[in-house]
Amino acid sequence: MEETKENGQRKKEGPKSGVRKSLLVVTLIPLIVFCVVIVAVSYQQLSNAIQSEVEFGLKSVAQSATYIYEAEYPGEYSYDSKTNQIYKGEKEISGMSEQLAQLKAITGADITFFYQDMRVLSTITNQDGSSVVGTKASATVRREIYEGKQEKFYAKSYLGETPYFSYYCPLYDENNKCIGMVFAGKTSAYVSGVVWHGVLPVMLVIIILMVAIIALITVYSHRMTSALGRVRRFLIHVESGNLTAELSRSVLARKDEIGDIGQSAVQMQSALKELIEKDGLTKLFNRRYGEKLLNEMRKENQVTGEKFYVAIADVDFFKKFNDRYGHDCGDLVLKMVSSVLKEGVEPKGHAVRWGGEEFLLLFYAKDLSTAKKKVESISYKIRHRAVPYQDEQLSVTITMGFIQGRGELSSDELIKGADQALYEGKESGRDCIVYNEIKNINDDQTQTQENEKEIEIESEENKENE
Repeated sequence: MEETKENGQRKKEGPKSGVRKSLLVVTLIPLIVFCVVIVAVSYQQLSNAIQSEVEFGLKSVAQSATYIYEAEYPGEYSYDSKTNQIYKGEKEISGMSEQLAQLKAITGADITFFYQDMRVLSTITNQDGSSVVGTKASATVRREIYEGKQEKFYAKSYLGETPYFSYYCPLYDENNKCIGMVFAGKTSAYVSGVVWHGVLPVMLVIIILMVAIIALITVYSHRMTSALGRVRRFLIHVESGNLTAELSRSVLARKDEIGDIGQSAVQMQSALKELIEKDGLTKLFNRRYGEKLLNEMRKENQVTGEKFYVAIADVDFFKKFNDRYGHDCGDLVLKMVSSVLKEGVEPKGHAVRWGGEEFLLLFYAKDLSTAKKKVESISYKIRHRAVPYQDEQLSVTITMGFIQGRGELSSDELIKGADQALYEGKESGRDCIVYNEIKNINDDQTQTQENEKEIEIESEENKENE
């Protein structure tokens, strides 16, 4: 009872999604991590490349600005502390930033000239639009550039609250004395925008590829888990005793391991069906399945009225084959008889090994005459098909009793009626066929002989008619 409940509960459960989830996890997570790493590495590589390019560009801008003022205004830089004005030779250049503005328009870089550490010329303005001229460089820049007399690139330097990519180089007079600095810079926001502008197409391609791969993986995982679900449901049907269940052709058509599993499941079903429904020696249906077939024919007769017949056949003097020749010989006799019986009732009929040397035949026929011809033909073929054993050809005969099936009678009543006819045949000398026409059979008492018709076909008479 507990096992039945457990099986019922398993049938109610939907297809398990554990395999699909696991498959998605083990494929998508590494894929996502890989894509993130690719984007991060691409961003870093592009950022480094652009920073190098920006450094070279800013250095060129600073040098160009220095060259422009050297060429335009010969002489040394000097500063008048009283008037806060800077001179180049005899020319006061404090207000002359047109050249710097033009250079900024061409290069996109801000430019500033320092006298010592104070800004005296600049294209940079504060947020309120005022010039930054008169403000001083940071202590770090003063120490490293002005006092240290070295050119240097800064990936992040601040002017107020605005971060810059900047390049500083010292200014020298004719005595090689450092008198100030030149600054060229671009805001970090501008450079970051350039970086993202370069990375964005890469990101878009990666995202599109990732979405496509995710879609493919999702579709494939769905198909795979659906196929596994079909195999699982098929096995549940088989487990519950439904040996006629069919596995989806889409699973069997697969050329992968799931298709192999499906093929194995179908083969297992066939083997199990063979084991449960068939007799191991004769390969006929066994008694248990024969009872099921008889019950189905009864019910069909009640619905359609199609005539069917029930026969029980017994191998005559079967014991002598076992006693005289051994059980190997007896097995050969049973196999030969089974083969003829099966051939005789196919395609719509069924041959069943009822027990020992007894066989049950269930078949359809349009009338009694046709049914008689069928069983007579079976008996004739068995009689004339010898069983070769060692150096002998052994003759085999059968005795058969049969009745016309009726849906209102139980299976036991039908079997009993055919068995009574078989008994009559044995009592009459065997190797004959007896038909029992019955109107009623009582399970509690022996069937009376008043309404019986016996048709005995002796072997001699058969031979003469043939």
